[in-house]
Amino acid sequence: YWHANAYVFFYNYDFPNYDTITYSNLGYNVRLGYLRKLKPNFFLGANWDVLDYSKKQTEFLGNSADVYNLSSDFYISGKYIYDVAEDWQFNFGLDLGLFTFVNRTPSFTANYQQNIIDNGGVTFIDSETKTPTDCGNMAFKPFWEQVNIRTFIELNFKRRLSLVYSWDLRTFTDNKGYPVTNARHLLTLRYNFINHIKN
Repeated sequence: YWHANAYVFFYNYDFPNYDTITYSNLGYNVRLGYLRKLKPNFFLGANWDVLDYSKKQTEFLGNSADVYNLSSDFYISGKYIYDVAEDWQFNFGLDLGLFTFVNRTPSFTANYQQNIIDNGGVTFIDSETKTPTDCGNMAFKPFWEQVNIRTFIELNFKRRLSLVYSWDLRTFTDNKGYPVTNARHLLTLRYNFINHIKN
């Protein structure tokens, strides 16, 4: 299977004695996967997030304090399907990350990836390392250096229209004594334009 998705949203935050600040968020993901049926309703396989990108931009900040995460992740995957009725089913899934190539820049320099700090490429303002597409800043993260978990619950109608809730957790441990953790909750309404199911 494969799928691609994208999102964008904005929200305002009011600070006492300051103007309202707008946060803009965008992201996109391209995924390839393979699952094999082991039991009637249980599947096991793997998937590869070929490209997973997210960014948060903060209005008025001129010190390069925006956040982005660009990664390519490989997971082992499990999925369980529960048939509610003839046209309705629940899908439950769990992905465990085996390894990741990642270029992540958090809000401020203290949270840079360790490999960027070691290479001496960090400046405090307008750092050139804040370039998502620079492959030289990618770090390799095997499973023993991070926790990378993704779960989802999907309500599916006729294998076409789905409502999906997913929760992702990714923890970096290379900054000793100051681990960096990303967590994300997503609620997605999905329509499958192509649907070829082998009976």
